[in-house]
Amino acid sequence: MNNKPSLKRTAHFTGILYFILAVIGAINLEYIPSQVTVSGDAEATCRNILSHESLYRFGLALSMMNNFLYILLALMFYRLFKNVDRSWAILLVILVLVQVPISFIFDTLDITALMILKGDILKGLDISKAQEYATLLRRINSNGTQMSQIFWGLWLVPMGVLIYRSKFIARFVGVLVLITAVAYTFNCFVFILIPQYQELIGKFVFPLFIGELAIVFWLLLKGVKKEYAKVL
Repeated sequence: MNNKPSLKRTAHFTGILYFILAVIGAINLEYIPSQVTVSGDAEATCRNILSHESLYRFGLALSMMNNFLYILLALMFYRLFKNVDRSWAILLVILVLVQVPISFIFDTLDITALMILKGDILKGLDISKAQEYATLLRRINSNGTQMSQIFWGLWLVPMGVLIYRSKFIARFVGVLVLITAVAYTFNCFVFILIPQYQELIGKFVFPLFIGELAIVFWLLLKGVKKEYAKVL
């Protein structure tokens, strides 16, 4: 009896991991900011951070978990696609690993901002100065996140290529993933070059992010085409 995982089982597990990461991303990028951040009002945002400290810390804990799961996801994709093209599969893993230390730096900025506001460090600062420094750290984080979209896009390039070549996942999914890769990369350069138009352009770019949802739900619901559901 062969105890090695089947290609289909590996695909399903990869889909589950990707879905969990998507949920964590939605919480950290959408829900928690909606509860804490007051657009255009740094003082109110700082007050919210302190009044929602547990939620704020929960977001940081989720981000740390996200880093671990992201590495695991990359390794699962490598396992899934290593026989399609090993070089592209290795590139996918490398482009994920590059992002992890960057994320840790951003998390450090956020926890430091909280410590400043609570007076755990830089205790001699008055409230307004503490809010100013905390806001600066969070702004660096926000700008860094925008810049990181280049990597959000780049790691999807080898994934899209591997999906397209794999034959066990529909080629249109690979095409959608590649379109999403371009969308993330484009959004990053819009932020750098013409930030005043980012919100407007973002409305047109947003639908192009469907590629990630396509691969998540393909892996979750179908895994691989029936004829390829074999041992790795």
